[in-house]
Amino acid sequence: MLEIKNVTKIFNPGTVNEKLALDNFSLTLEDGDFVVTSGRFYDQSDIDNGNMVVLVTEAFASHNGLSVGDKIELQFNTYNEWYKEMGITEDDMKAEFEVIGIYTHNQAVTPDMPNYDWLSPY
Repeated sequence: MLEIKNVTKIFNPGTVNEKLALDNFSLTLEDGDFVVTSGRFYDQSDIDNGNMVVLVTEAFASHNGLSVGDKIELQFNTYNEWYKEMGITEDDMKAEFEVIGIYTHNQAVTPDMPNYDWLSPY
């Protein structure tokens, strides 16, 4: 668990440019919570419009040198003869996504987790 209580932050205090950013801010994150640390989460327009967007973990972003706004290409499956016979090209198996958010979590990815085979340790 992570808990932050009663944080106040003022930029340029005592000047004409003084700006209150946080006023008595508190936050509690339980074990297993996911938090977007940069960018944003999906919104309804992303869903309605079928936007090709993705969120990635901080570790994955760092490992791959990614930032919000970057594009990544994902391949959906390993191309083989069956796809070729069905008229599906290798390019049909790929899609480009925009990174809209980077998130962190405190839940370890371990081999005994459900669906471990598709989870990334990053």
